[in-house]
Amino acid sequence: MKRPWQGGPAVTFEFVSGDPEFLYISIDLAIGIDLPHWPPGARPRPAGAKSAKAQLVPKVKEENSAFWQISFAQVEKAIMENIDSDGGCRKKVLQLAKYFKGKSVGRWHPLASYHLKTILLHMNDDMRHSKDWVQGMLVPRFKDLIDRLLKRLRAGILYSFFMPTQNLFEGKQAELPGAIVSVNDFLKTLRGNPQALLQ
Repeated sequence: MKRPWQGGPAVTFEFVSGDPEFLYISIDLAIGIDLPHWPPGARPRPAGAKSAKAQLVPKVKEENSAFWQISFAQVEKAIMENIDSDGGCRKKVLQLAKYFKGKSVGRWHPLASYHLKTILLHMNDDMRHSKDWVQGMLVPRFKDLIDRLLKRLRAGILYSFFMPTQNLFEGKQAELPGAIVSVNDFLKTLRGNPQALLQ
């Protein structure tokens, strides 16, 4: 383990894996304080995540400007653990998106894996039938995720899954056109030379 940088409320470590495909794996460590009650204005707590807590986590919004933000990471983890209990392909859709993001030029900056997971959670809420997520629907659902991603990028709005008034793209609008270009370049490569993304 090595600690190459420290900034804001989180400490980022890089694990040197030895695997040339994924040589460095980033790990963020940050404090989280469990909230005693479900936050007002939030989407109702999912039935399968009754023991998971919403938390307060420290964030740095601007230089020298720290504040606390509500995090639903525990709840999202509980959802993701059981999201394919019907034999579906939801996790595979997200894994594909993360993989191609990592393989793409610019890695779709400033998009984070969390944005992709948020889109998947919205998709899962919109498509509640198991038949929509059978293994044979992997490619159509992946295309749906990318289409939704581009739509959200063009609108400059991606609402949090649990806090419907929180725009996860807030403060990133100036960088979103670059992400649109990166995702479109990925789609061109995927259509014209998919092997370039699989090496």
